[in-house]
Amino acid sequence: MEEILRLENIKKSYGSVIALDGVSISAGKGEFVSFLGPSGCGKTTMLRIIAGLSRADEGHVILEGRDITKLPPEKRAVNTVFQNYALFPHMTVEANIGYGLRVSGVKKAEIKEKTARMLELVRLDGVERKYPSQLSGGQKQRVAIARGLINSPKILLLDEPMGALDLQLRRHLGEEIKRIQKESGTTFIYITHDRDEAMNMSDKMVVMKDGRFVQEGTPQSIYDSPANVFVAGFIGLSNILHGSGLSGNRISISGRTINVGFETSENESIDICVRSEHVLVASAETEGGFPAVLRSKSYSGGFLRLSCVLENGEEITGVREDKCFDISPGERVFVHISGAHCTRLGGQAV
Repeated sequence: MEEILRLENIKKSYGSVIALDGVSISAGKGEFVSFLGPSGCGKTTMLRIIAGLSRADEGHVILEGRDITKLPPEKRAVNTVFQNYALFPHMTVEANIGYGLRVSGVKKAEIKEKTARMLELVRLDGVERKYPSQLSGGQKQRVAIARGLINSPKILLLDEPMGALDLQLRRHLGEEIKRIQKESGTTFIYITHDRDEAMNMSDKMVVMKDGRFVQEGTPQSIYDSPANVFVAGFIGLSNILHGSGLSGNRISISGRTINVGFETSENESIDICVRSEHVLVASAETEGGFPAVLRSKSYSGGFLRLSCVLENGEEITGVREDKCFDISPGERVFVHISGAHCTRLGGQAV
């Protein structure tokens, strides 16, 4: 994929607080890139530096091979959609969308034509005469996206644009944003703390913590192979277990041996991640099961979530689609872990 944006060793501090600690990354043309992390990890600071709203202390922002680090926002081919959408309340939908073209001196006929195309793209035909106060939250969001896209930016930045919406609407609009991105062909850089949004919408996902990029890759690669304990815990429902190497591809956990997909050394301390959907909790003993005690069970959507305590005191959570699992907390169960679903972790949080 052809590169459109590159960040080179970006550093930014506010007094003694380090917001970005030498981050570097690239984004391709037409790619949907999500930056995911907890509040205060540096996501919005990075977005503001790309947009030119903040100046990096060190490093470079390269857009299509050109260094734009010192250019003001209006000189960059980059637009931003903010969480509050920042629509003009006294302007109609049509006027809001076409605003950027009007201030650039584009002729009325061209503005009208491009606005009509944007309304069709975001599926808001028929509401062009309405005002923002007459729109739903989802409609406002799509107006903001259309306004950001109408002057054909190289990149559209979106700063947690669905943070104020309810869960059901976020899921629906997430699909719409992805559709709009693909149909427009514009590179989207999306800032969020919601891992489901990032997982469902992104071509590339970047996990951030404490001003650093902890891991980047496709959503599936990060989910399946988290780099460390922080990523494993932040992306999905995970179990972090501590084991000891037995040489070859065998490890010992809570006195039981598991064959895994990586090499180990004798007595080597090893942390592994296993997703809850790959943990089977059974009421009867079978070969290879870990003896445990059921600590709690809860109904979660279409499955049961079962929290168990192994003999070594570690907790592990599994799920079952069988909602009639007739075992009560405090009773004995057997936990099965497949070595094929065990991922070796590189350490604690970066």
